[in-house]
Amino acid sequence: MRTWHKHRSLALIPALLLFFSAFMAGTQAFAATPTSVDPIVFTVPKNPVVVPEGQVVNAEYVYKQLIAPAGVKVGHVDSLPNSKAGTVSRNGAYEGYLWVDSTTLPAADQYGNFEVVVTFTHEKKNNTKQYPTVKFTRNRPAPITFTAPSDPVVVPDGQTIDAAYVYSLLTPPEGVVVGHVDSLPNSKANTFSKNGVYRGYLYVNSDDLPAANAFGEFPIVVSVVDEKADHRTYPTVTLKKNKPAKPEDKVVTSDWSDATGADARDCEALKVKQTRTTTTTTHSWSDEQGAWVEDAPQTEKNEQLRDMTEEEKAACSAVTPTPEEPEQPGGDEPEQPAQPEEPAQPAQPAEPVSPTPAQPTQPEQPSASAATPTQPKQPAQPDVSAQSQKAEDKRAQLSQTGAGLTGMFLMSVVALSAGLFLRSRSKQS
Repeated sequence: MRTWHKHRSLALIPALLLFFSAFMAGTQAFAATPTSVDPIVFTVPKNPVVVPEGQVVNAEYVYKQLIAPAGVKVGHVDSLPNSKAGTVSRNGAYEGYLWVDSTTLPAADQYGNFEVVVTFTHEKKNNTKQYPTVKFTRNRPAPITFTAPSDPVVVPDGQTIDAAYVYSLLTPPEGVVVGHVDSLPNSKANTFSKNGVYRGYLYVNSDDLPAANAFGEFPIVVSVVDEKADHRTYPTVTLKKNKPAKPEDKVVTSDWSDATGADARDCEALKVKQTRTTTTTTHSWSDEQGAWVEDAPQTEKNEQLRDMTEEEKAACSAVTPTPEEPEQPGGDEPEQPAQPEEPAQPAQPAEPVSPTPAQPTQPEQPSASAATPTQPKQPAQPDVSAQSQKAEDKRAQLSQTGAGLTGMFLMSVVALSAGLFLRSRSKQS
């Protein structure tokens, strides 16, 4: 009996094991049975989405490209590490979320075709997941070009020529604004944007800018760097710097004043001489200074005649000039020629004592100067200076008179010597 009960207990173990296995299988089958929630399926555009110029491709922009079923909306976006997650609701009830890895989003300057994978986690349907993939294409924008003036730009006097002035002469396209100025080596660069989005910069080499004292025409090349379009243009602005107008001559004139001196008043013409000075300063161009500089002043003396006043006329009438005797031509009247003097008679010889008287010495002939009468002086020819002619005539007269006296003295000496000689001879005889 005890043995039977023992065997019957062992027979129940397989039955229990079978029951437990069936229970576990039923539990698993119940757990695997899907709920009644319908799946949410997002679709994507067939063609790549063209990203507009200036559009930032972020998670929100990607989620907007998904095509959701009726009644499904993508709502609030929460920030998660390296991502942005957007909630998904259906008929107002939350069911899951969208998620995109932000590291897969294109950079702002990335152009061409790219894909962004979105993960949809349907929490209300056992956290099932979908991976819709959105294709994008971003084309480079059309390059921005600035228009330079077709004719040379005349620079106003006093205008500082720098990079900013050159940029102001360019005409940008509509919607383009030149903004911030950055300093670069040997240059000034101005950034420019279109519709508020940065596009590039303008650049000019400061070494190309003309100096303040340089004049003429100067072509200035401007580099327009459109970074978003990966494009460069080089408009050229031609500047024309004219020399400043030449200053007028500086003329300083003194007042008229009466002259002084013997010839200042002409009582016959009743005129008075006046004088004044005029100082003129001209200008010459200096290439070194790039400006007009003053030359050395030049002064000249001016003269004019004015009418005498009544008082001056009266003063002229009070002074009666003494008329001068007209001078004869040649100055003084010609002098009468000097009468020649009688030559001295030789002394009579004494009677000879000896029977043979000595031959008397022949008296010497009177000198030519004594024998020849003085020639009358020719009337002096009129000369420019009467006084000089008079002095010359006086000297000639004195010379002739001296020659005549010398001749008479020599004749007297000869006659006296001859007489003494004859007398001594007669005594000896």
